This record gives sequence, structure tokens and C-alpha cells, in this order.
Amino acid sequence: MIKEILLASHNAHKKEEFQKILKPYGIRVIGTDDLNDIREPIEDGDSFKANAYIKAKFYHDIYHMPVIADDSGISIDYLGGYPDIHSARFLDHLDYEEKNKLITKVMRDIKDRHAYYTCVICLIDEDVHFFEGILHGKIADVPSGDNGFGYDPIFIPEGQDMTFAMMDSDMKNAISHRSLAIKKLVDYLER
Repeated sequence: MIKEILLASHNAHKKEEFQKILKPYGIRVIGTDDLNDIREPIEDGDSFKANAYIKAKFYHDIYHMPVIADDSGISIDYLGGYPDIHSARFLDHLDYEEKNKLITKVMRDIKDRHAYYTCVICLIDEDVHFFEGILHGKIADVPSGDNGFGYDPIFIPEGQDMTFAMMDSDMKNAISHRSLAIKKLVDYLER
């Protein structure tokens, strides 16, 4: 089983999430920042899978060690499935607090608030593997909560009555789209 894996990301929140979930399995996660590597590949894929592969391959070609990369985002039915793979760059002139306020304002009187998060993880070791997690839910009436990042303050997972940002990290990590994909990754690593 892999003992150390490189996460192809500069996102400290994402690294922390992966570390918490993979630590019980004895897997140490190191990030690109731990290697003082500020290079970033151009994510020009047309799907979460393509973008995850681009990132994983970029760092695997440099470091020749097991690499995981994920691409994830939120899709909102009312916005025609947008922002989807453009989640990080959606309304990029605004910070996430402003984006979340704008989305809830635009959807103020909308009854169908369905949304879902998708996460695709690409692992490159000797081979290339993909693991997908999808979590359905809805957009909150107003942004709520101080935990998490990105769209967490406006996303209420199915079967819950609070946003991701209102949950502590253990609760979020137990049900998130990323944890669903990571569980599939761990199942593979344990085989």
C-alpha cells in the first residue's frame, strides 16, 4: 500500500481535508507547497476527469511518485448546471463570499434549488485510476456558516438541515463528495 502521496494542489484546505481522511489508513499526504513548488498546469480539460488527469500527470512527470489530483465543483440546476467545471473561475472578479451572496440573491424566489457537488480524483502510480463522488443537495436561502471554503456556505447536502460551512470538518468529511471519491480511492489502495 502507498505510504506517501503527493496531492497536486496548492489549496491548504483541500490538503487538510485529504490528510484527515487518509491519515487513519497510514497514508501521509504532502502538498506541492511542502515541496516549494509553485508551478501549476493549465487546466483546460472539458470535464472534471480531464482536469484531474492534467494536474496529476503534470506533477507525476516531475516527481515520479504516486500523485493524486482532484477536480471538483458545484452544479446548480437553476443556472443550467453552471458553474460545474468552471466553479473556481466562475465570476472570478468576485471572492467566494460575494459569489455566494450573488447566487442566493439571484435564486431568492426560485423553488427548485437542486444542486450537486462532483469530485473526480485521479491517481497516477504505475497506472492511471479515477474515482468519482457525487453529492446531491440544494442551495440555501442565504449563505450560512464559517467553516469550509468555496461554495460551502450555500450548499445543504441531501438529508441535512445545515450547509457544509455550518458543519465541523469531521461531519463534512464523513459525507462530502470528496470523501465519497476518497473512499473509492482507499478501497482501491487496500486491494
